Amino acid sequence: MVLLLPMQTSYLNTSGHIYDSEFINLVQLSEGSVKFDERTLFLNQEEKDFLNSQKIVELSDSIVVFKNKEKWGLIANLPKEEYIKGNVKSHELVLPSTVQGMLSNFHGYNGEAAPVLLGHESLIDLEGFVKANEPDKHHAVKDYHLFIYQGEAAAQLLSLYQDLEQLFIGDGHHRLYTTSLSNFKQTVFACIMSFDYLDILPIHRLLEEVPDEMYLHALEFLSKKFDLEKVTADSVLPKGHVRMSRGSDHYLIRLIDLASDAFWNNDIYRLNTQIISQAFRSFDQGEIQYISEEMLRNSKTFSEQDVILETHALSKKEFIEAAKNDTVLPPKSTWVYPKFPSFLLMNKYQ
Repeated sequence: MVLLLPMQTSYLNTSGHIYDSEFINLVQLSEGSVKFDERTLFLNQEEKDFLNSQKIVELSDSIVVFKNKEKWGLIANLPKEEYIKGNVKSHELVLPSTVQGMLSNFHGYNGEAAPVLLGHESLIDLEGFVKANEPDKHHAVKDYHLFIYQGEAAAQLLSLYQDLEQLFIGDGHHRLYTTSLSNFKQTVFACIMSFDYLDILPIHRLLEEVPDEMYLHALEFLSKKFDLEKVTADSVLPKGHVRMSRGSDHYLIRLIDLASDAFWNNDIYRLNTQIISQAFRSFDQGEIQYISEEMLRNSKTFSEQDVILETHALSKKEFIEAAKNDTVLPPKSTWVYPKFPSFLLMNKYQ
């Protein structure tokens, strides 16, 4: 059984603005308002003033059901003990440098502006619950409908989840791990959705501005060590392969199978160790940009010297089995979609 809790003090952004899930994770909240100040270095003053001016409404002891098009989910607090006990299954490695920075940020802010994403195997009838139970508040913005429950209705809503034995991290490995180390942050702001509503997409790699000499050296290395086939940009990408593109060049590379377990034979691990580090001699994770399928298909900003390495996504079955078997995959192995917007709901944690 996984325990979920209402959000003791949370805020609903009623300004009508909606932001990408990657926009902001943490926020400073004070006297019923957003209060970004000089400590926030990643926003300029104009951006801070704009966000600080947005109207927010305080909610107490609330649970939120949301509908995004035809997909349903729940927003609640997850006690960190559930993660520590192993009831929340992880599948990706966390990086110490990221954890260190996040711990510092947890002290600098007092609210979460974007929830982690947790999946579960069973389908819970949230639509039926909303039809049978009038929410305390209803808010609609763009394609999102938020149904806010408090008090006894919130407790009844959480009872629908009492038989869940496990949750699976779709996004937020570092936030969950970092919270488990904190001595003052006891919960994690969470979006909980059935795998019926989630898609698992690949995360591709981008090596920016690779010089001709390095690219030709890598191409020569790959042609000697791997099965390499010249293809088109829209060719089929089978599992166990990577498509490498630079300008008008497109190659299908078959990754080398290893006589080992699922971790070592994971496509992302083999991409990192067989191609990025060996062919391109890149050992610094900071040199790699991570791009989603949507960014790849819709972006027109790639230069003729950018190298794009496309990967094959895990199936839902592979994703769940990897987590259940405690198989730890490399960072940025999966892109689980959709994610709840940033800055629409905010949870105050200190």
